[in-house]
Amino acid sequence: MTSSILMWENQHRFDPGAKEGIMLLQAALGLAADGAYGKGTAGAVSDWQEENGFEVTGFVDAKMCEALGVPCPFVEKRVRLDRYGAMREDSSLMVLGPSTSSRVVKLHRLAAEGMKRLAAEVQAELGIELKLTSGWRPSEWTSREQYEQEMIKRYGSVEEGRKFMAFASPHETGLAMDIGVGGLEPKRATIPQQEKTELYLWLVKNAWRTGWHPYKREPWHWEYPIGYREWETGEAGVDRWQPQKGVHFDASEEDLYVEVPSDEDLG
Repeated sequence: MTSSILMWENQHRFDPGAKEGIMLLQAALGLAADGAYGKGTAGAVSDWQEENGFEVTGFVDAKMCEALGVPCPFVEKRVRLDRYGAMREDSSLMVLGPSTSSRVVKLHRLAAEGMKRLAAEVQAELGIELKLTSGWRPSEWTSREQYEQEMIKRYGSVEEGRKFMAFASPHETGLAMDIGVGGLEPKRATIPQQEKTELYLWLVKNAWRTGWHPYKREPWHWEYPIGYREWETGEAGVDRWQPQKGVHFDASEEDLYVEVPSDEDLG
């Protein structure tokens, strides 16, 4: 049971706005709906998964939400570079995505398919054509030492620099995108305004249906977590995530901030 709870806490971070979603989940599972995801709820989730032929993980994904008929809570499910590795730009698995400018935007094939589904829903419900300022991006750093030196140079310390620039970016996997329409843009100075836009509020409620999860610090940034074999082959459903062999990258949570060097528009 403990491992299930830890897995949930590591994969899904609730904010206060998710309490209603947890209560609906608890009601669907026949539990007292108190809005707190504790041992009882985690156990009920695991039991339901086992009884209904789902992989027993202890956390709720979009498929389980659909099966229960409840909305999936607004949760993070971070794409970590150490779980996948960096995708090459010239890989056959990389395909073009819709860009807000002349800049080429690429995504992993499965993320691109998920983006098309998301774009179709956004277009149908909001009349907004979904476009991106960024998708896949290469690492800016040749080593951690170079990264730390640059953070000290730019921001005075590595700790401060981590707030603005990542050493290990989800963008390197091809499974992350930055939206640049509907009032969303990669600018920290306008985050309060972005969080009130019609598009962002719609994404909060609906993006999970097409497999997209947020990075709550940055309303423009969304991630498409998939299994490692799916990422490696580009084939959906080949298996669930398995640790990548040969990767020994040790990234702390602080290294996973999405890099936005300044308030300049990256699109």
